[in-house]
Amino acid sequence: MRILALETSTLQSSLALSDGENVVSLTTLEPKQRTAQSLAPAIKNSLQLLDWSPKSLDLIALSSGPGSFTGLRIGVTTAKMLAYATNAEILGLDSLEVIALQSPSDSSHVVALMDAQRQQLFSASFQRSANNKLDRLSQTKITDQVPFLDSLAPQHLLTGPGVKCIRDRLPATIKVAEHTFWTPRADTVARLANVVFATGKRDDLWQLVPQYFRKSAAEEKVS
Repeated sequence: MRILALETSTLQSSLALSDGENVVSLTTLEPKQRTAQSLAPAIKNSLQLLDWSPKSLDLIALSSGPGSFTGLRIGVTTAKMLAYATNAEILGLDSLEVIALQSPSDSSHVVALMDAQRQQLFSASFQRSANNKLDRLSQTKITDQVPFLDSLAPQHLLTGPGVKCIRDRLPATIKVAEHTFWTPRADTVARLANVVFATGKRDDLWQLVPQYFRKSAAEEKVS
């Protein structure tokens, strides 16, 4: 199975190609390249380097949120256009699950974080089993920073770009993954998509939307 995976939830966007079990290509874009105009040529170039035609893709996978409003819109729109044009399946994945999957394999209780602005965090907790499978302990949610800090326990490993919002207030007993694990990557999206897709899960092309988990500032002003 051929998978195109997109990760656009942060400024450090990337795309990957996978043959199912193996990631065969990974391209990381510069922050200034994270636009619809630059993502499409990068996808085209990656396919050409492997001599893959767009029509040969079986699945378009992406991290659909939480994350940057602009980045998520670009990723979802690009993925839907490609899936429509190539007749490929489409699958949106939680950005925090992607981040958690990148954490060190010896960490059992992983808490993934992203900055939700306004002194808040996007957070989700996962338990890693012996076979490196992640089981979700909590749904992705928005939480105020102070209550989140009060809820931490020594067995927690924190990871994700949201860590930098609270790192100077963390108790010494709380473990933090190295920052190289924090940013979600498209190769991880591809690996997770291969597992999730095998369970029978996929999304409807017309109903897939970015998972913002909150209204934009402009929407809140209107309401």
